[in-house]
Order: sequence, then structure tokens, then C-alpha cells
Amino acid sequence: MTLSIVEHVAEVESQLGCPLPQDYREYLLNSENANSAITRFFMKPDERLHWGADFPFAANNPPMWENPDFVAGFEELEDEAEIDQLYDKLGEYLTQRYEKPATQGVVFVSDEGCGEYTIFVLRGVSRGQLWCFDVSYEGALITPRLHPVTRQPLDFSQWLGLQRDPYRLTAVPKKQAGGLSFARISGEGKTAMRYHLARGELTGITETQIAKLKRVADIPETAKFLDPYTNTWQPLRVGYPVTWSYGITKV
Repeated sequence: MTLSIVEHVAEVESQLGCPLPQDYREYLLNSENANSAITRFFMKPDERLHWGADFPFAANNPPMWENPDFVAGFEELEDEAEIDQLYDKLGEYLTQRYEKPATQGVVFVSDEGCGEYTIFVLRGVSRGQLWCFDVSYEGALITPRLHPVTRQPLDFSQWLGLQRDPYRLTAVPKKQAGGLSFARISGEGKTAMRYHLARGELTGITETQIAKLKRVADIPETAKFLDPYTNTWQPLRVGYPVTWSYGITKV
């Protein structure tokens, strides 16, 4: 029997022993979001999830990747049976040390590709926060997703807003920006320009001019944008687009 979204919310809250965070709950119960990936992750939860226990990690003390001693000398192994045994042992290490605790009291909300997911914490000290979850034979990355400017853990509403408008312009050094960056004249760059223009944060250029841009020299010298990192107006020619949709995963 397939449960309705209302019935499934009630069932999950019973398993959790607490209500869902309010903004997430409202999102799920909004019929306009019935076919979204976020809702699908909730209705068909990953089999690894365990809602009867707290997510054990805190934003100020996320688990660090520790390469196990038993992988030393792995490159020298030639016997296939020994290699298989090592991978089995590594898989068990990853599962017990990282995957199991990181799938307690959470729900998946986004598949970022290549084995990386965004999880939303439903119970525990980090309740209401979005975290990065990436566990593979290459290692483990379990860390909060932070707002690109405030460097504070993202809540659901903040994260959702970043998904809807994923790009911003900035002139700060790329290391300071923290997110993925793109060429100034690119689809991402023009999307970011339109975002700032629609909010009165870009002057000296029109939407028609943005659409026709082919090179940086085409940008009017007088065009300026409000940099969200510094809250200062900067020449558009020195700005470049960065992605905000993931937040950042380190301070």
C-alpha cells in the first residue's frame, strides 16, 4: 500500500520521535512540490537511512578522513585475492566509521553526482542543517554545507534558495569565494548577471546587452555590480561567476 505524503510525514515523525523541521515539512506538504527530487528522496528513502538515532556530528567538529593503516603498501599488491580482501576490509571500515553514523537521523535531498549527496539533518545536535555526504573507496567527506558569505551552516530554506538561483558574481580572490568558478562570458556568467540585474544589483548594462555578450571587452566600462561577499560595487569587467547551489564545504 502506497502512503500519501501526509501519512508518510506522520510515519517518519513517529520513527524520528520528533517533528520534521518546519520549513522542510511545509515544503513536503505543498502539492506543488509533489514531483520534486527532494520529495522523491523523502517518499522513497535510501535503504541506508536509520531514523531511530541521532546524527552524531556537529558543524564545529565534523569527522575527518583517516587513512587506515592496513592500506599501506596497497600499490605493491599483485595477488587478486589479496586485493579483493583489502577492498572488503576497506569497505567495512568506511561503512562502520563513516557511512553508518552519517546516515542516522538524516534524509537525502540531492544527488550531486559521482557519489556525492546533500543530506538534511532531522535529529541530533545539527538538526536543521544541510551536510555533504561523500563516502567511497577514495575516502570520506562528511561536512556541513556553509553559506558562501556568512560561513554558517545552511538551513533548508537557505539551501533551497541557493538551488533556485545558483550563481553569483564576485571580484574576490577565488580561494576566498570557495565555490566553483566559471568564465566571465559563459552561460553561468550571464545567468549570474541576470540575477543581479533583476535585484537592482547590476547597473550600466541591459538584459539585451547581456544576451549579446561574446567577450569581456563587450561589457560596458561603466557597468557595476554589488559584490555579495564584500557588499561593495565593483566593475562588471572584473567580476566572475561562482556557484552557490552547493554552499561551501570548508571555512
